[in-house]
Amino acid sequence: MKPKDNRAILAEWKKTLPPELWFAAEVPNFDAMDADDMHVWGKKYFAFLRKNAVRLREYDMDVEETIAYLEPELRGLEEDQRKIEKALEEYCNLQAGLANADYAAFKRFEKLVTKALKDKPYCPKVQEGKRILDEWRKHMPKE
Repeated sequence: MKPKDNRAILAEWKKTLPPELWFAAEVPNFDAMDADDMHVWGKKYFAFLRKNAVRLREYDMDVEETIAYLEPELRGLEEDQRKIEKALEEYCNLQAGLANADYAAFKRFEKLVTKALKDKPYCPKVQEGKRILDEWRKHMPKE
């Protein structure tokens, strides 16, 4: 049996296996795994295949061919997942920096408007600044 990302074929093949070999026909949801989980799963999976190679041959699985096919595929998935995780971390850091900058700008603007309200409370531009500040405040964390 040549491994493919075809769950229907694996499900049919699994029906022919005794329960103790079912793990050989199970493919996890890699989208829900981080790179470390993929690595751990791969090590366990390949160890299981090697341990049960003789019995799996009886069910048309060439273990070495399967491992030779899956190992680079799994490494590629792990690498892609690590890149995604790194990009997500960078994105979160950038978002945090943006939020910090936005909050600092808000606090500076708040000081300016507060001072302007004391000096010229009825000035239309100061009133517009207060309106902007009040709207902006709705999007700021509560203090």
